[in-house]
Amino acid sequence: MHAPIGQGFQSGTLDRASPSVDVRLDTMLTFAQAAELAQTWVRVVTGDGCVIVPERTLKRPYGWVFFYDSRAFLASKKRSDMVAGNAPILVDRIEGEVRVTGIAPPLESYLTRYESGLPAAWMQLSMPKEP
Repeated sequence: MHAPIGQGFQSGTLDRASPSVDVRLDTMLTFAQAAELAQTWVRVVTGDGCVIVPERTLKRPYGWVFFYDSRAFLASKKRSDMVAGNAPILVDRIEGEVRVTGIAPPLESYLTRYESGLPAAWMQLSMPKEP
């Protein structure tokens, strides 16, 4: 599933096949914007019963991977309150895209596949400062 979001945040030349990619740092999503996109996606899909779990967030040169679970589970820690099938959400800080990874293969396999389609320059970007 792929949902482009935040058209106003797109930057430069984003042709993934191009060996030369113009990435303007001033137009990349901030962590706060990416977290808001991820939380909005969670709210649209699950209603108000789930939230992003900030301490589980992973950062990559191109953005962040957010995890979410039910408010009930985060409060009670009871397995019976956990959400099943809640695949991590990748937010690309360069393109402003939200992508749902999946739950079958390990997360790393989804990220490896996603990263293999990115211009090499994107993997050379400095890691985001947040979280």
